[in-house]
Amino acid sequence: MQIDDLSSYNSETVCETMSSETDVVSRQYLRSFGRTFQQARECAFNSTETKCRPLLIYVHQPRSFSYFDVYQYMFHSEYLLEFLNENYTLWLCDITQYSNRTMLYQICPTLFDIDFVVNDPWELCPPILIGVLRQSDDELSDCEFELLFDGMHLIHTMGDLTLETLFDELLKFKDQFDDNEKNLAFDFLRVARLCDDMFYEIVPYMTLNDALTTFSSKYAGILEERKIKLLLDNPSDEFMATIINRIPPELIIALRIKVDDLSSKLQLLKDKTASAYVERLILTNIERLDQMNDYLAYFVNVTCLSLCYAKYVDFRNLCNCIRYFPSSVKRLKIACTNVLCSHNRMDYLFSKGCHFNSSIEHLLISIELISTSIVNSCHQFHPICELKTIGDFIRVLTNIQDVRIIVHQGNLVRLLDLVEWKGALQLRPTLKKIVLKPSTNVIVDQQARQKALDIQQQMEAVGRTIEFKIA
Repeated sequence: MQIDDLSSYNSETVCETMSSETDVVSRQYLRSFGRTFQQARECAFNSTETKCRPLLIYVHQPRSFSYFDVYQYMFHSEYLLEFLNENYTLWLCDITQYSNRTMLYQICPTLFDIDFVVNDPWELCPPILIGVLRQSDDELSDCEFELLFDGMHLIHTMGDLTLETLFDELLKFKDQFDDNEKNLAFDFLRVARLCDDMFYEIVPYMTLNDALTTFSSKYAGILEERKIKLLLDNPSDEFMATIINRIPPELIIALRIKVDDLSSKLQLLKDKTASAYVERLILTNIERLDQMNDYLAYFVNVTCLSLCYAKYVDFRNLCNCIRYFPSSVKRLKIACTNVLCSHNRMDYLFSKGCHFNSSIEHLLISIELISTSIVNSCHQFHPICELKTIGDFIRVLTNIQDVRIIVHQGNLVRLLDLVEWKGALQLRPTLKKIVLKPSTNVIVDQQARQKALDIQQQMEAVGRTIEFKIA
């Protein structure tokens, strides 16, 4: 029997027949599945005879250069075969068969793309071993796929494949699998001796990630049944794929994600129309917005957009990108360490060539610290550069109704300048409320509060009713 014929076996394969090409005879039996991934998975995870065991996918094709080198380590050691039989279920996947390549692409698209299915690169593919972990403890659970070795190279240790290193890698994966199974079996409510009704009290204060990992998977259906909508917080590609396939997309009401990861997640969101249900989008680790203009168009129902900058916010760059914001955005929140001077050119942010925004009604800006170095580097030497920059940006928002600015207490007084606020208020008659707030819970001195009151009263004297206060 040829080694190519291994995939035709459904349950047990005799290693004596497997090793006939090299005259190495073994009396061990290898418990393996060669037909479908679903059959192997059912044997590994849903067997009533034994407890769940790790599932390994051995991807092979006899034309690769390292095929026989890997083969001798996997199947020529009686000790390793005995260890595999006792602790694992193995799916032998011969990728010379189109159906198997298609199956690999369907179950783990993060490792295999469509080019692998229809074109020639698979012919150069070395033997690959993939470990499979469950995402939850129900029968329909999606899986996480972890590459263990690629040809003669181990993935985690970056070392060479030998019998000893392979055995160590399998031991580590089994420990990882056992820990994962223990976590899946953990029932928070049962351990904490709480009734099931407490689930409804606790979950609204959690992210979707925490809800699905803290509670037993039997509660996942309750999220759908009760239509409990939660925040999906910086998910990995694997977790995102699992979530999108397990729950209705309308339950993801908010999404926090790094800008660098947005492109990889967006395809999953688009395929399941999940992006259309997101109402609050939080983008973190932003350097500039240019790279993500095309992505924002898919979030057509976002009402609150939060931009969390890695360092400082460049309001001039933001003004150039604001036209790409979905028209549904009513609230804009900006978090940054500092404000970059926008006075490097003679034209103002709200000049004729600027792209104004008429949909944003509420603006919140949180500035961690206004440093002296930034203030002193103003290109036009404005003594309150940061306030002038913020005031210019407010002028861009033609339908703005209220503004909240959170700063360190030491910088609060720098925002109490009548001339700058008067200029912003004159151009934006819709603005009715301005609130300044220290970033920490401290007592604001009476002098600062009085100055805020003076600004409000002087605006009223010229016919503008405005609530201007320090919270």
